[in-house]
Amino acid sequence: MRLPHSAQHEQPWLVHDIARDFTLDEVWEFPISADASKGETFRSFCDLEDAARAEPLSGPAEWLIQFRMLLGKLGLDRKTNQLPIPGCTETSVWERLKPEDRQPMPAPDSRFPFRIVYDRESERLLEFSNGSLHGLLHLSWAHKTGTLFAPRMAVYVKTRNAFGKMYMALIYPFRVLVVYPAILRTARRRWEQHGLKQSRLKQSRLKQSRAEADLKPSQAEAELS
Repeated sequence: MRLPHSAQHEQPWLVHDIARDFTLDEVWEFPISADASKGETFRSFCDLEDAARAEPLSGPAEWLIQFRMLLGKLGLDRKTNQLPIPGCTETSVWERLKPEDRQPMPAPDSRFPFRIVYDRESERLLEFSNGSLHGLLHLSWAHKTGTLFAPRMAVYVKTRNAFGKMYMALIYPFRVLVVYPAILRTARRRWEQHGLKQSRLKQSRLKQSRAEADLKPSQAEAELS
């Protein structure tokens, strides 16, 4: 579900402090209802997404991603993650973090060259830059009601030149109508499959414990005889 920018601004996220000169482009909420009382956390959500980084999306969304990757190989992604932030000297917003908030930046390990700026209990920030723009992808864990939470995704952009602005305007309808909805649907399906798997595992363990409990009287009787 697409959300107004205020849904992102009203949260006490660390990204606000280091991305003041970036434009908040999009805010989306994943169609996932996570229950903290069942041990469903932001970390479990991120672990699922990390494990599936190399998995393709479905249909038109994957075609668009493949086409975008081809453009990158043809020169669109020159100097990936090497250039300074537009109008600045830093090459990463990681440099804007306070020393106590800094974590080692692992190298990108998926088909997308995003690097993790920070990874906290309720939010994660990823970063990407090329010759056209510098972008940030923010994932967060928003409280809904009671013990229920929902993951959100926010996109921040700072274009580098006129081509970057034209490029963002050109791909806007494809991102909003095809790619982002596909990302959300895929994440929901993955979350539901994981929940079903966990539920079956719990049921299996419960049956096993009951079976073991039923065996104990018989074992005692055998020992007495």
